[in-house]
Amino acid sequence: MLILIFSLPLTCYFIFPTFKNKIHYLKYDLSFVQKNIYLPDQVMETRLASIKAGWELLNQSPFIGVGFGDIKQETDKFYEANFSQMSTNDKILPSSEWMIYGSGTGWLGVILFLFVMLIPFSCKKQLKKNIFWISLNIFIAFSYLFDIGLEVQYGVFIHAFMLLWWYKWLQLKE
Repeated sequence: MLILIFSLPLTCYFIFPTFKNKIHYLKYDLSFVQKNIYLPDQVMETRLASIKAGWELLNQSPFIGVGFGDIKQETDKFYEANFSQMSTNDKILPSSEWMIYGSGTGWLGVILFLFVMLIPFSCKKQLKKNIFWISLNIFIAFSYLFDIGLEVQYGVFIHAFMLLWWYKWLQLKE
């Protein structure tokens, strides 16, 4: 199963031209962010620049963070220093739940968020071995690398509903 999961994207890269083009375009976008060159109205560049801003804020205040109330202000300062040509509409909070907690509270927040993401893995013995339960939780934790789903009420609902529904469904199945 693990071999299939890891070989599927590689296989898609060689079979589907659109997937291959998407990977190349992502690398192209990433090259601009690495060089601190910003092209306006590029969604992926904006997202990657925001994650870079979150990482920078985390490294500036690794022990206490900048505080959740000051993330927007500090992120805007980062944009002005590194991406001065960025428009006001493109200046967003770090597009990573991990970076939101990291920039807000430092490494302590990242570690606490990690523990929260690990809680579903400490469930009953039969769920610890269930590949669907494990996959769901890995997928959710990974998705928060590039999404801030827990910062909005709808995202909190989806996260809680999915976990609780799958938990109940897998319990009834056994």
